[in-house]
This record gives sequence, structure tokens and C-alpha cells, in this order.
Amino acid sequence: MQTKPYGTWDSPITPEQMARGGARLAFPDVLEGGEHSWIEGRPSEGGRYVPVRTGQRDVPAPFSARTRVYEYGGRAHLVIGDVTYFVDGPSGKLVKWSRNEATTIGEASGYRLADLTHDVARDRLIAVGEQAREGKEPENGLVSVSLVDGVVRWIAQGHDFYASPAISPDGKQLAYLAWDHPYMAWDAATLYLADIAEDGSLSNPRAICGGPEGSAFQPTWSPSGDLFCGLEVGERWSLHRIQKGRAELVADAGVEIGAPLWNLGTRLFGFIDAHTVIGTGLWDGSSRVVRIDVGSGAVETLTTELRHIGELACRGDKALFLCGWAGGGTRLVEMDLGTRSLRVVRNALEGAIDPADISTPEAISYPTSGGATAHANFYPPKSSRFTGPANARPPVVVVVHGGPTGCANNDLVLSIQFFTTRGFAVLDVNYRGSTGFGRSYREALRGRWGELDVDDCVAGVRFLAEHDRIDPTRAIIRGGSAGGYTVLQALTDHDVFRAAACHYGVSDPASLSHDTHKFEKHYDAFLFGSGEARKRAFETRTPIRKVDRIRAPVIFFQGLEDPAVVPAQTEGIYLEVRARGIDTEYHG
Repeated sequence: MQTKPYGTWDSPITPEQMARGGARLAFPDVLEGGEHSWIEGRPSEGGRYVPVRTGQRDVPAPFSARTRVYEYGGRAHLVIGDVTYFVDGPSGKLVKWSRNEATTIGEASGYRLADLTHDVARDRLIAVGEQAREGKEPENGLVSVSLVDGVVRWIAQGHDFYASPAISPDGKQLAYLAWDHPYMAWDAATLYLADIAEDGSLSNPRAICGGPEGSAFQPTWSPSGDLFCGLEVGERWSLHRIQKGRAELVADAGVEIGAPLWNLGTRLFGFIDAHTVIGTGLWDGSSRVVRIDVGSGAVETLTTELRHIGELACRGDKALFLCGWAGGGTRLVEMDLGTRSLRVVRNALEGAIDPADISTPEAISYPTSGGATAHANFYPPKSSRFTGPANARPPVVVVVHGGPTGCANNDLVLSIQFFTTRGFAVLDVNYRGSTGFGRSYREALRGRWGELDVDDCVAGVRFLAEHDRIDPTRAIIRGGSAGGYTVLQALTDHDVFRAAACHYGVSDPASLSHDTHKFEKHYDAFLFGSGEARKRAFETRTPIRKVDRIRAPVIFFQGLEDPAVVPAQTEGIYLEVRARGIDTEYHG
């Protein structure tokens, strides 16, 4: 083992490897016969999204199963027997993939489609639809899509947003979620139930549960025809059954059977028979897999080995877990529900790093402003070839997740190991506002974005320094989107960080509500408040107005087609920082 200063170690993870990126896995399914299917984003193939099914040939280029409904998109494919239907992102057409042959169904409809479900009796799909309107926000609703000619028709409109259409086993009812501005789905999604008429139209839609008192998540029918959902009551989402038009608690599984719905079609529970649910969720920042008897409400933990699960699918005696973030995980792991044994089906990071070089996260909690407690994952430097000097402490990279209702991913994240293998410590912060620690913790950020999240990042550095685990004079901060805003606020309001990386961060929140897309158009009402409180927040928490306080070098990254944080947000502050002679770079 060679002794070398922290931060200077030779790493097996190269910048070129990071730039190429690895495959992104999403939307797993367990099919009849035990096959698996999922969507795989492949940078090596121009970034296209490939419907994959075990035992079959992949859908060939140039097809890409991707949707941009609500801009963040979601599940854009559906497997029915031997056929895979998917929305081709580049053309906007519905495609049927069967027996290694692709057939388009009709012409491009002009609608974006996501979250597809099969209406067997009427030979159609039902999906979340989005249609652009000249000079207005897009129209959203539920649509039917004929599997004969691809004709798209509205079947539900009137709310700002819809999600999760689910048809009852007898084909007579449709459950779905809907919500309206100024709320986000996790603030107020309501579960509706409507009857399906003979002509396929919907009638008698009625609100069942959910709303601002506690949002609903993932309506799901049991094989016997009972309707279930996740419902946030108290501190977390828990499994509920709909009976006589009301939601009744089945079980509090000790984890959140629900999550902020950034990706349409995200699933966190499913039935393996009429009486048994397999579910997963976060609590205290880590995932747990549970089995729930819906009759007795008994809960059994199956495993805690998979630290961060973004999605699951299950059927019969098998469950398939997506490890990592929903919509962009890195591993698919199958569980045999009889033996509880685990088997890796796909590992997008296989061979990327030797296990001897992997830094394992340590969950820590520490005091922060207002007498509160914050949470984070701490990664010490790790190398199979190098160690630091005995009397030295490593520099630290503070990572700020996006959302801000996201959470730190404690599964294997190559961008974190990029630093730890070079002799840096990493603090991945679950600041107040993060998911996975209860509703009160998530909603603590209400009206306080740019304050509490920043406090928790700064407090984390100080906590580690007090415990002699890092060198506080060499602290770096990086974050993207909402996390990028936290980075900028930390630079303007504190003198803790000596360098920063801001990835598509918000620099002018007041203009964001005018520039951003429909889905997040009123998100700032939660983040900054309203009336005088909002006005004061913009006066004191707008980084571009405080550029003169930035002393540390900053590198900026920006996607030129980002609809959430438009390029002007990054370009403006970069020019201001550069004009003041601060060492800076911009890559867009």
C-alpha cells in the first residue's frame, strides 16, 4: 500500500469513462413465464432508450422508447403477451414490436403519451396524454389509443395533471390520479374512480381519497378486483384498500409505499396473488422489501440488502428490483420469493470498478440550524493501492441531490466513487426537504428553500471536521438542478467551500416560474411561499443578485434543451462571475 496525499491518488475511474456514461435502467417488469423486461438507456447508441426483453432480440436502432410528458417523461412501453408496444420518441409514433419485426400503428398523433395500460375488451391502450397548444400551456388528460389504427381520443380532461391509469380486471372501471396547480403530485394527488361505458367513454368520475391532506400514489387492482393505493396519512405513504368508496388502512409497512412522482409509471408495490403484496420503500434513507398480507395486515421484511430501490415488479414467486433512482438505475436484481435468494439480472456498472476500491456509505445524522437534525451518507476515501498520510485528513466533496424532494442514492454511484478512489471523502446530503425521512422532514423546506438545505450542507462539513474526519479547509460542493441552486446559495451566503460545480442550477428563482415548464410552473409557491414572504425570499435568496459574495472558483454545466432550468439561468450567472474575475468555466 503506497502512502500518497489525499486527493492525488491514481483512480481506475477515468474522466473519459465518466463522460461516456453507462447504461441507465428503468421500468422493470416480470412477465408470464418468468421473463424480464425493462427499458435501457444506452449512451453508446446515441442515448436511445431500448425496450429489452430476456430471451429476445432487442428493438433495433433507430427506435427509442421515450416520452416527454410533463418533460420528465416516464414509462413509454407496455408488454402484452409476445408483443411490446412503445412510444417512439423521435417520431412520436406508437410502435408494435413482435417476432423481431417493428410495425407502426397509425401516424404520429401529435400527442405525447406515457403510462400505458391495456384495455383488453376494447382493443386499445389508455395512457396519460399531452397535446401542445399554441401560446398556451399543453393540455393534459387521459386518452385512448386504438391498437387498430392508432387514433387517439381524449377520455378525461379538466385537471392540470393526470397519472397512473389502472383498469379493473373486469374492464368496467378506471382508477387514476389527478391534481391541479399550484400543487405537485406528492402534495395533493387525488385518486379518482370512473365507470367505463360501452362506447369506451368515462362516466361518473368520483374522488375517493388523497388531496392536500395526503396524496395518493399508484392505484393498483388486485387479481380479485379490489382497488389499492399508497396514501400519505401522517408521516408516510402506506398501503390502503378502497372499500365502499373510502380508503381503509391495510398496513403501515414501516417504509414509504409511495414517493414523489417525477417519472410516470413508477411502481413500488405489486400483487403476487389476491392476498399478497410485495412492496418496497425508503425509511431513514434506505430501502426495505416487505411482504404484506392484505387480509390480516401482517408485514414481513424480506430483505434490507438492497440499499436503494427505485422501482419493483413482481409476479408469482419472483420479484425484480431496480437498484438506484427510478427512471435511471444501475442494477436489476431478482428475488426468489420462496428462498429470498437474490440474483443480479443486469448490472450496468459491471467491471467499472474493482470491489476492493468501492467506498461503502455510512449513514450519519448531525445537528443543524434551528435545533433540527439532518441526515447524510458519508463515504471515506477508498483505494486498494493508496492510503493517506497518518496525520492528514482528506478533502471533502459535498453532493447536493436535486428535486429538492429527491434523496441521496446510497447504491453504487460511479460519480461518487470517482472522487473517493482519488482520496476525497464525499458527503451526500439528505437535507431537510428530502424524501425517505417522513412527511414532516420533506415539508420542512416549505418556504425555506435556499436556507435550510444550505444550512444542512454547511452543518455536515462542520460536523465531520469536529469529528476529525475531513479537512474543512478543502471542502468542495457540487449539485444539479435544485441542487445547483443550493450550491450557489452556499457560495453566496457562507464562506465554507473552496470550489464548486453547478450543474444546471437555478440562479434567478423569480424568473423561473415564467421560464420553466407546466409541471413545475407553481412549484415555487411551496419552495418560497406567497405574498410578502415570497417577495422577501426573492430579495434575499437570489444568487445572481449576490454574485459579489462569491469568492470560490465555480465550474458551470448546462443542458441547452433543458425545459426545467433554462440555459439563461446558468449563462447569466456565469457571465457575472467571470466579469468579477473569479476563476470560472461554462460548458453547455
